[in-house]
Order: sequence, then C-alpha cells, then structure tokens
Amino acid sequence: MIHQVIVGQIVSARGVKGEVKVLPLVDDPAFFSRIGRVWLGLTDAGGEPQRILRARPEKGHVLLQLEGIDTRTAAEALTGLKLSVPRSEMPPLEEGLYYHFQLEGLRVQTDDGAFLGILDHIMETGSNDVYVVRSPDGEELLIPATREVVRAVNLEEKTITVSVMEGMFGEE
Repeated sequence: MIHQVIVGQIVSARGVKGEVKVLPLVDDPAFFSRIGRVWLGLTDAGGEPQRILRARPEKGHVLLQLEGIDTRTAAEALTGLKLSVPRSEMPPLEEGLYYHFQLEGLRVQTDDGAFLGILDHIMETGSNDVYVVRSPDGEELLIPATREVVRAVNLEEKTITVSVMEGMFGEE
C-alpha cells in the first residue's frame, strides 16, 4: 500500500534565489503554508522531507522556497518532481467529503446489495467526478459521483452504495 499523497508537482524554477513554481494538487493552496514540509517524490521511497521556508499563491500555482534550495540551478533540477506528504498528515475534510485515496479500492454495491465491483480510480471531469469501477468480469463501469447516484460511503465497512439509474450502464 502506498502511504503518501501527491500534493503538487514542480513545474519550473522562479527567479534566481531557488524558488520553485508548483502546480498544487490540493484544493487549498494555503495547505503548503500549514504543512511545513514536503517530500520530493514519494515518501515510501525514503528520504528526508524538505522544509518549506515560504509558500505563496500565484495565478493558480504556489511558489515555494524550500530549505537548501537557494539557486536557480538547484531549483531547475527539481522541475518535474512530484511533492508528497504522508497520508496521516492530510488535513481532515468536512463530513461527507473524501480524498480519492480513501475511496479507491472500496467495494461498490447497489442499493439492494448487489456487488458491482471495486473502485479502481476516479476521473475528474470538471462538472462531477466519475468513479471507474472494475467489475468481477474485468469490465469498467462508469458511475457518476453525484448525490443522486452515490447513496452512502462507509469507510469502516469499505463500501460505497450506489443507486443504479436506468441506462447508466448502456442497457436500454
């Protein structure tokens, strides 16, 4: 099991003092100011965290000054790297909201208990997420993650209950 969450990706160096421009993969850019440290790459790969000295939002990105990165050349060498934190350091969400990593791998069942498959991954479409469920026969089922369809999420029981609407899986 992977024990970290990718929270951003370094897209470029910024300025001459080692600042990096990060595409945040979290909803709240202020997250980087609060977390205080990130790992370059995956935490499971080992290594030490990089302390965040300064974080500030800029036009859909976050500019970070990381400890020990104090030249443009050093910052450019980090371009393309993903930033991660341990799952345990992710802030709690409001009730009824979940991180993708909390949902992926859960059993998906209908209102009447029929097993549909395992949630493989989640596609972000802009309007609503779509759950990609792998059925027992290997088929991909696409389930819109809307309140009308997703009836319940039970993390303790590792289940997602959905209401199957007419035509949802292509049958007429």
